[in-house]
Amino acid sequence: MADMTEADLDQRALHRPLAPVLWLTILVVAVTPFLTDGTLGRTTSVVLVGGTALVALSRSGARRSLLRASELAVGAMALMSILARELGTAQDWLSSLSLGLLSALLLITPLVVVLRLGARPRITLDSLAGLLAAYMQFGLFFSVLYRLVSWVTDDPFFAEQASANAMDYQFFSFVTLTTLGYGN
Repeated sequence: MADMTEADLDQRALHRPLAPVLWLTILVVAVTPFLTDGTLGRTTSVVLVGGTALVALSRSGARRSLLRASELAVGAMALMSILARELGTAQDWLSSLSLGLLSALLLITPLVVVLRLGARPRITLDSLAGLLAAYMQFGLFFSVLYRLVSWVTDDPFFAEQASANAMDYQFFSFVTLTTLGYGN
């Protein structure tokens, strides 16, 4: 495998199945809103969402440098989540930085997946699964971005409630993304 060129690796990446990324993304979207805001819940959420992004990048054949940088970012985010909770509210900048890194990762990941899918010679069911996974990761991106905006501003993000949880941000993100409307 050492004598494989970058082009050979790119060709192999074109044929890696992306359906597992879809199933993992569905699992993360279903589980993360129910995790608590405690140290364990927040760290688990960061690791699950970040890990899903890493799997998506790996399966789509992202460049090694991007994959390594993303791995470091997920590790740093997990560490920042733990430190922010242990050090208290005086370290809110750690939570902001962690959410910022996670939102950047969730913005890059679906773009890489979609670009790699565009290089595939045919549209298959696996290609559609990859596109759906990228779509859902955009939803996760906006969910994290809304949480970051709420975290760094003094005003409540939602007019009806003073404090929101992960489920509220994710619900708002996916309802907006799917254009279902807010008729609840």
